[in-house]
Amino acid sequence: MNVYRINSYIKWVLLFVFCILSGCGSKAEYHNEEGLYLYNQRKYDDAINAFQFAILAKNDFANGYYNLAAAYAAKNQFEQAISAMNTVLTLVPKDSADYKLVQSDLETLQKKQKTLNEATDSANLTSPQKAKQAISPPLELPSEASPPAGPSLATPSPSTTPNPTPNP
Repeated sequence: MNVYRINSYIKWVLLFVFCILSGCGSKAEYHNEEGLYLYNQRKYDDAINAFQFAILAKNDFANGYYNLAAAYAAKNQFEQAISAMNTVLTLVPKDSADYKLVQSDLETLQKKQKTLNEATDSANLTSPQKAKQAISPPLELPSEASPPAGPSLATPSPSTTPNPTPNP
């Protein structure tokens, strides 16, 4: 068993002991803590699953929805993040500091979604249309209107390399 795996087990045991001692006996809080641990490990898919379990266990769990939004945002899944953040707005009191924080975070997510949409739209540009003939019939210019011919330059070919002559 390697050291990394042992450290991982120790962290889980400590998290479990912390939950027992601090009174986080509910499944929602347990899954939320699990999701936070996974989020910090950058395992966003697993964190999303844990946060979803948390809100399944307690459907009015604002912290679970908020953390779910953060995990979706970390994966650039802004539509899902915005949806979760809108749910948080319905769960926190409107006159609280949390409500203002969630509103600010929601605006940030909406800006990021708009930027992502604009980048996607610009990446899907169509090729330019062939120009239509502006004058019909086309004008015939007199030969005097053509630019004068430039000097003719000789271009050496690669096979004309001089051969050295041997000294007698």
